Amino acid sequence: MSNFNDDALLNGQFALQKIDDLLNRVDNVVNRWPRLYKNSYGERLYKLLADMEELCITAAKKYHKKTTLQELDIKNAQVRIHIRRIAKTTFTDKRGEKRGLITPGQHEEWVLLNIEIGRIIGGWLKQQAERKEDAKA
Repeated sequence: MSNFNDDALLNGQFALQKIDDLLNRVDNVVNRWPRLYKNSYGERLYKLLADMEELCITAAKKYHKKTTLQELDIKNAQVRIHIRRIAKTTFTDKRGEKRGLITPGQHEEWVLLNIEIGRIIGGWLKQQAERKEDAKA
């Protein structure tokens, strides 16, 4: 069985990988958006994901992780809401046709990755709570 620090690093690596996957998918799409949305929604989404990466690394390295993991969970919820807002946003392209910023398929893919990240964070929080209970016993 691995020790306490190895589990944290492993959870951190899983979460970082999923965040990186989401960031890569977002990057491929945001670069094609009109400047207005790229500089507002795109920048905000990048900032949230970068914050999540930083919190993930911090949580993997800290001994007491509860508040950091809670902040990470909050950022993940903010990303979920932001993705929902992006999916609802439409614009008129150069031909005069209404288009969405992301397709329904992209929305589904982003949401599934966001859910996976949330599950990793939730499992990590649960693991920390169990360790705290074991320490009390």
